[in-house]
Amino acid sequence: EPILLIVAFVLVAFLADSTFAQHRWGQPDVSPTPSPHIEHCYPQKCPPNNIHIAIINCTSMAISWQTLYQTAVSLVNYGVNTRLDLNATGTSFSYQKSESDLDLVWFNNDVVLTNLKPGRLYYYTVGSPNQGTSPMYTFNTPPLPPNEIQPYPAVNSTVLVYADMGIAKSQEVVNRLAELIPEPAQPPQIFDFVLHNGDISYANDYPDDMYEDIWNAWFGTVAELMAVRPYMVAPGNHEVDCGHSSCMPQTANFTAYNARFRMPSNESGGSQGIARNMWYSFDYANVHYVVINTETNFPNAPEGEDLFPDQDQLAWLQEDLAKANSNRHLRPWLIVNGHRPIYSSDVANWNSSTNGLMGEAANLQIVMEQIFYDNMIDFYLSGHVHAYERSYPLYNNTVLSESYNNPPGPVYITCGSAGDTEGLTNHWTEPEPSWSVIRNGVNYGYGVLEFFDDMATLQHTARWSFVFAENNTIGDEFQVTKSFMSKH
Repeated sequence: EPILLIVAFVLVAFLADSTFAQHRWGQPDVSPTPSPHIEHCYPQKCPPNNIHIAIINCTSMAISWQTLYQTAVSLVNYGVNTRLDLNATGTSFSYQKSESDLDLVWFNNDVVLTNLKPGRLYYYTVGSPNQGTSPMYTFNTPPLPPNEIQPYPAVNSTVLVYADMGIAKSQEVVNRLAELIPEPAQPPQIFDFVLHNGDISYANDYPDDMYEDIWNAWFGTVAELMAVRPYMVAPGNHEVDCGHSSCMPQTANFTAYNARFRMPSNESGGSQGIARNMWYSFDYANVHYVVINTETNFPNAPEGEDLFPDQDQLAWLQEDLAKANSNRHLRPWLIVNGHRPIYSSDVANWNSSTNGLMGEAANLQIVMEQIFYDNMIDFYLSGHVHAYERSYPLYNNTVLSESYNNPPGPVYITCGSAGDTEGLTNHWTEPEPSWSVIRNGVNYGYGVLEFFDDMATLQHTARWSFVFAENNTIGDEFQVTKSFMSKH
């Protein structure tokens, strides 16, 4: 038994050694950064790793982390000051199968904090008294939503948006994100949370025995961000499974993605059970956000129409958007996020001969576009194509307006250039379709979406910027304005 302990100790040390990991990958451009709290540890005495938070609503937040081996209790100590005089417990589970005592099995811990005060700064630690606790972090709860008495001005908000990240070519973006986190993390906030629209770690692009290591390495690259700002995710095609038959049984059907995150699906009536992060919605200030699943559970979906049986994504989407649309005088903005784009002039998606979409984009258009248009969504934000592209307001392949003032249709933005392992895509259909305003397949970057109310002009404003990560300059910027609405 002492020998087993020593071997396990050595294995954990190897996992925390990026040089060892790089040699195993055989990819000189990959230098993963393990989660900063992976330390040399003995069984049953390992600190929490991969700590991240998510929005449930303005009075509830989800805190999640991984531990090597199962802990006696999943505990969060928290409070409005550093005394941390409150605590809450949650659940711990693992999808990994242990074949022997030498296997390193990661457990996923989730705790939902409830009865929080909106718009407040909280301090917290996670872990277990016996197995180790984390350093102290902070988070901010979402602000109080607008109400009938005072529908505006709403609290300003800013969200970072990107997709297709991984660990191989994402360092430029990661470095810029790190610059946006104040030290210590407290108001004033530069941004409020992150929307990562799929293809998160690219772990299935590596050898099968590296799958969990790559996931952990990706968490390590954004660890300090995820611990202090909510990190909201959508499923992409690289989250489906590990990509190899040897590890397929325990990773199939988006298992790692659904286990490693805790989104507000249950609270928003979205996907349930083992599909707990596949589609959901949440509010922040005067914006309603919807995250859809572009991979499964709709007609001709690329990964299966009914992968999660008895769960009707389209019926839920219709109901959620209709409810949000009826409340536009309080939350005028309606943003839908998904991994795959609908409007993309990449050669795989746009046919210049027919002047129409093709492939998966065409199918997604058939299934989703009418729902978006009928419910007057403002933006559809996506990735998948490893490039950047922005549209005019449009519907059914037709530009409805070249103005973004009270636009008559949704704006479609593809922002999939956060640094994926496969490189950027710069293969565009020519001529450029009339609906495409700008496209860029040569610069890594991320989006910034800001919301604010202008009481002088009585307008709601959403300002979008695409930031080049290399030199921190603005590659594209525009704003959508909408007149204040009254309750009908």
